[in-house]
Amino acid sequence: MAQSRSMIEISVLARLPKVLIWGIVCIAAGACGVPGAPDRGWTAAEDQLQSAIASSTDYPAGSIEVLASPARVNVAISDREVARADHAARERVANAVVAAVKESIATNARLATVQEIRVVIIHPEEAHGLLGSTHTEDVMDFRKGPNQQFYWDVL
Repeated sequence: MAQSRSMIEISVLARLPKVLIWGIVCIAAGACGVPGAPDRGWTAAEDQLQSAIASSTDYPAGSIEVLASPARVNVAISDREVARADHAARERVANAVVAAVKESIATNARLATVQEIRVVIIHPEEAHGLLGSTHTEDVMDFRKGPNQQFYWDVL
């Protein structure tokens, strides 16, 4: 009895790595149709936002990361020079980003309910010519006011 029980335990343990591998593959392949899988419409909206920001600010698309939801648009800009600049320079970049996002909101119905735009200035670090680590230099939240305009929430 003890020997057959240990054989069952070994058999279960031998299959466990396969189950984990398939689970990881399933997640990487788009969550296998499970609720909560990425919505391709939001991916298209994020791509549209990234393109609009890149064209209006002259930042390369690779230095812009956009995440969008019905309530919020988060934009991260990786720029060593702006991160090292004074707050007024970072604010000018954030205002340019918000202007581009507002234009996209006006043309994309999926973004119509956005109430907040968050702009994050990222300071990328280089070590010996290789990208090392990064840190957040500044975060500016712009909230939609009663007049439907976005304003910088300084508190």
